[in-house]
Amino acid sequence: MNLAVIDLGTNTFNLLVAEVDSLSFKVLHNTKKFVQLGKGGINHQILQQDAIKRAMETLAEYRAIAEKHNCDQIKAIATSAVRNADNGQEFIEKVYEELGISIEVIDGDREAAYIYEGAKNAVALGDEKSLIMDVGGGSTEFIICDNNQIYWKQSFEVGAARLYEKFHHSEPIKKAEISAIQQHLEDILAPLIEESKVHQFSKLIGCSGAFTSFAAVILCKQGAIEQLKGQKHYRFPLADFHHLHHDLIRMDLTERLKLDGLIHERAPMIVVGSILVNFILTHLPIKSFELSRYALKEGVVYEQLNKM
Repeated sequence: MNLAVIDLGTNTFNLLVAEVDSLSFKVLHNTKKFVQLGKGGINHQILQQDAIKRAMETLAEYRAIAEKHNCDQIKAIATSAVRNADNGQEFIEKVYEELGISIEVIDGDREAAYIYEGAKNAVALGDEKSLIMDVGGGSTEFIICDNNQIYWKQSFEVGAARLYEKFHHSEPIKKAEISAIQQHLEDILAPLIEESKVHQFSKLIGCSGAFTSFAAVILCKQGAIEQLKGQKHYRFPLADFHHLHHDLIRMDLTERLKLDGLIHERAPMIVVGSILVNFILTHLPIKSFELSRYALKEGVVYEQLNKM
């Protein structure tokens, strides 16, 4: 069967079209658009009308692509922005009435479970516990796991769009704004810090566009961007990330827009994303750091494979 998976994220809408059989899947089409569904309303529990318009246009394009590939099913998954918006149900009904796409809104636990399924098929987890982290626009998911099971998972409302709109008001970001973010993270992520004392892990696995951006910028700087092409994962030297983080918090937006490897649409929020990741690296006993190119949408495909 041909399956189209649409991940309606707070910042990006991701489309994966795959030919699925009982053993594996083949990617037929893979794309993303920076819809910014949460822009201007993410911290006020509202989807703005201009964001809804961008979403409808993108979903119409994605439906046409799915039809072109003769997809048997379109599975559309909505996460933080839609599930927390007061007009989220109204948006879901509008999409179904005008485009015939049925959107499933999933909670943070289900989102984390999909991310785990995707990541474990991209990165060799092994028998030792690891921490998977997926930085979205509205929420960030954390999963403590190994190759066989999930030991703990939780979704926190500390996505890049939320942090950006709430804290990042200066270019370059001010030290006071960084301190405010760090204090906010200490308060919100206290359950994760406590769980890290119960479950011993030393590997961080990052899934999402933010982590891909970090890797791309680092590799472009080294003249080795080909290392990412066609790969499901990438291992970060911790020193490389720390150097990049310190560069990012000193740059203004104009400078970030000139960074090779950084998609322009990610330039505004990459600083708060970097602060969030750096917080995890400095507050938890992380000794190794990897990128997984698979996340939620691949997890949905693997769920279909398991059913078959």
